[in-house]
Formats: sequence, C-alpha cells, structure tokens
Amino acid sequence: MSEIKHATTRYKILDECFRTTYKKYTIDDLVQVCNAKLIEFGLDSEVKKRTIQYDIAFMASDKGWQIELDETLKEGKKRFYRYKNTHFSIYNTPLRPDEVVQLKSTLDLLKKIEGLPLMDWMYEILPKLSKQNYTTKDSFISLDHNIDLMGYDYLKELFFAIENKTVLQIEYQPFDKDEPYSLTFHPYFLKEYNNRWFVLGLNPYTNKSNYILAFDRIKSMKPTNLHYIDNNSIDFKDYFEDMIGVSKPENAVCQKIILHISGKTAHYVATKTWHSTQNHQWISENLLEVKLDIVINIELKKLILAHGKYIKVIAPESLIDDIKQEIREMDKMYENKDTD
Repeated sequence: MSEIKHATTRYKILDECFRTTYKKYTIDDLVQVCNAKLIEFGLDSEVKKRTIQYDIAFMASDKGWQIELDETLKEGKKRFYRYKNTHFSIYNTPLRPDEVVQLKSTLDLLKKIEGLPLMDWMYEILPKLSKQNYTTKDSFISLDHNIDLMGYDYLKELFFAIENKTVLQIEYQPFDKDEPYSLTFHPYFLKEYNNRWFVLGLNPYTNKSNYILAFDRIKSMKPTNLHYIDNNSIDFKDYFEDMIGVSKPENAVCQKIILHISGKTAHYVATKTWHSTQNHQWISENLLEVKLDIVINIELKKLILAHGKYIKVIAPESLIDDIKQEIREMDKMYENKDTD
C-alpha cells in the first residue's frame, strides 16, 4: 500500500468525522476511528496522533482543501473537531484555479497523441471546469491506429459500460457464421491487439468470464437493466502476460517455444522482441535462436507464418505439426490454382 493511497483513505475518514453532527470527536477519538476504519479496509498500518494532526493541518492548508473547523467547539481544555459548515466536504469542493490549469495542461499533452481514445469526452467537461477559453495545439505524435475500423465507435460506449457495471445486449456477427446471434454480455476488460479492439467479459450462456468479442463484428449494442455480475475469477492485469494476442485456449499452459530466425527478420526480432519472456542468441552471423515461454494460440501461429521461410519452429512438436499443416493447406491451394 503506497503512502499516498494510505493518506487519501485517512482524509476520507476524517472528512466523514468532521461532517458528523450527532457525535463530537477529540483528537484521540479521530486516531481511534482512523485505525479502526483502516483495519476494516484491510489496511493494518497503525497511525499515531501526530500523523492525524499533520493530516488535519494539510487539509486546512492551501495545498489541501482549506477546510474550516469550528474553533468554538470545546469543553474546558478538551477540543472537538467538526466542520464549521457541516454540509461541506472535501469531495464536493470545486477545483481550484491552479488545479484547472494543471488538468488542462495534462489534457493538452494527451491530445497531442493522435489516436488516444476517449479524449473527446474529457474535453467536453472543460467548459464546466472554467470559463476561460482553451484550445490545443497541433498534434505531433501519432499512434498506429485506424479510426475507420468498423466498431471503433463502440470504444467509448464499452468503456462506460465497464465503468458503470452495465449489462449489454449485443448482436454479434462472427466471421464463420451466416447470421448474427444475440447475447447478454457483462463487459470486464478492453484490449487492443494488432490494430483491432476486443472486449472480454462474461457470457452467461457459456459461463465464461473471458468470452471475447471483436469490435468490428458487433452489429448493435444496447444497455439493459439486468443485474451486473462482477468479475471475481480473472485478474486481467496478469491474464495476457503469458501470451501474444488476446485468445487463450481452454486450459492453456505455457510451453517452451524455440524458433530459428534468419535474414532481416532475425535482426528485427532481436531488436523488437515478441514477448517479455523472450531470450535469444546468435547461432551464426545471420541465424538467431529465440526462446519463448508462452501459451500457444492462433496469434502466435499467425505471427510465425507471417514471416514465411525466415522462421523455423524447432520446438515443441505440437507447434511444428500445426505449422506444417498450415503450410500443406497453402501448398494445396496453389497446386489447384489451374483448376479454379
């Protein structure tokens, strides 16, 4: 737990105490409440009176929220802590002018990166933050993306569906089906790979929490009032760590992949690694041996085949067989070209 997050939690607890009118808190009471709440939140780092005093001083400062406490709330030498205005909260105060400037500067920097999604809605709120005119300069960084891709417009809608825990009704058209099908979908995670966007989530019909939908195959989408089932089975921060791409076969396990790569492709792969597990060494001046410890999926196979004769699979045997089969099918296709 970082100190910043720990402090933020303490500010929230103190804010609630300061707004309470049915109970009066001394500094010792505040220490006790903070420690009890921190344990309740799973944060067992005990705070002392001096820490709470520093927190109160920060909250009252220009760098904090300039809170005003009722200085008259005393009984003898005992002082109690409560907001002068109990309707006040650090969470309903307007942004300070310097905070607005900092926010605008940050958005200005992000806006310079063409292709960064979700920026338009951020800029829609800027007039609400300040009456000052604000314009951005020309972009000077471009990400590799294609805003003309089918389904790209769904990015914002899916982002907010995940944020607001909204169940969706989706009409989906797979490549291998003649007609679209309808499904109820609980979206959990957005992923971009190879210039395409995907959403992963729960399909109650299959009971899979890693059900994948490609944006460009979505025909329509609308929110529902169904109860949203939270994701408690997959940590998507780690989910993609052991593979290339987005598709993970059922019960997939990591395997030791060995590739021999030649030509210019070898130099390319040596400088732009395929995966974080990649280890490589030069067998000769123009032959690179690459070792990966990842899941075998369709994206890996396509990546290997995309480089044609310049990549040879050495291990495992199952991957060798799959690549051989693909090559045989390609060969048949060209053998039959005169009869088409």
